[in-house]
Amino acid sequence: MRRRLAIETYAAVQIDTQEETLTGLQSIVDQMRRAADVGVLQDVNELDLKFHELLVRSADSTHALQIWNNVQPRIRMQIYKLSARHSAIQDIPQEHQELVDAFRSNDKELIKERVKDHIIGSAQRLLSKENDSA
Repeated sequence: MRRRLAIETYAAVQIDTQEETLTGLQSIVDQMRRAADVGVLQDVNELDLKFHELLVRSADSTHALQIWNNVQPRIRMQIYKLSARHSAIQDIPQEHQELVDAFRSNDKELIKERVKDHIIGSAQRLLSKENDSA
């Protein structure tokens, strides 16, 4: 998770001037919301991956993209494993909307905080939920 956090934070703090990337991320969130509204978790998960890949690609860093490509299968597995543990499928696009809103704010500390909470905090909360119910 540390590699993912590092490359996504690196990318996220750079996208403030990339309106095309912000528009693309917002479009993915809108698609996620529609998929969540009809209860298609697999589509939500694939769009989740697409969101994060676009974020990493936006850094325009060959090295970051190579790292992403190496860790992406594990990220995919984690997304699929944890997504069903959300209280509501609509929570997933909402988390991503909060990321887009932070990116648009251009507040670097807020962006870092939201990315960390999304990658680390959300996983910890969902895993804790799993353990609580066991």
